[in-house]
Amino acid sequence: MNHDFHHNAPNYDSRQIWVDGCAECESLGANVPYSIGELSDQGLRLALERAIQFNDGNTKRLGPVSSAEMRLLIHLEATVQVIRRLRFMGYDLGKLQ
Repeated sequence: MNHDFHHNAPNYDSRQIWVDGCAECESLGANVPYSIGELSDQGLRLALERAIQFNDGNTKRLGPVSSAEMRLLIHLEATVQVIRRLRFMGYDLGKLQ
C-alpha cells in the first residue's frame, strides 16, 4: 500500500496523525488496535496530545480532526481515562500484569 503525499490531500492539516485521502492512513485508522503499535514514539506522543485536546475541546491547538484519526483519538482518550481511574483507585500501574 502506498503512503500518499499528504500535502495534496483535501482538508490536509499538518497536525493530523492520519490524513483523509491517504490510503495507508485510512487503512491504519480502520484498525486502531493494530495501528497504535505502528506509530513511532513521537507519533504516539503527538497522538496522545491530540486525544487529550480532542476530549478537552481544545480546537485551537487541535485543528481539524480527520476521519482517519478519529478512532485513534477516541481509543487513546479512553485509555487515558482508564489510567487516571486506576491511579485514583491506588493501583501501582508498574505492577499490573
